[in-house]
Amino acid sequence: MLVYVVTHGRNSESQITFGVILPLTGANTLYGLEIQNAIELAREEINRSSGVLGRRLKVLYENDQGDPKIGVSAAQKLVFIDKVKIILGSWISGVVLAIALLLNRLK
Repeated sequence: MLVYVVTHGRNSESQITFGVILPLTGANTLYGLEIQNAIELAREEINRSSGVLGRRLKVLYENDQGDPKIGVSAAQKLVFIDKVKIILGSWISGVVLAIALLLNRLK
């Protein structure tokens, strides 16, 4: 799984928002949903325990459908529209490689 952190800009919001790209439909739905459930359990527990440095976590999920092109579009949306600073995903190596090519150019 790829973890990408945007190093430019500063986030002064009261919450930490990060994006997650997973196969939430298609042949690998089961794996994507299991990972999503685990992330949600962790997020809920962290937020109940006063968050990270007092900031609550918010997660924006994007469905890559196991397709590299859709994964790249999801990453572009998270970075350019949603303005997230952290992206986790995907679970599928072909999607990870496609996303990594895009995100490494943004550093």
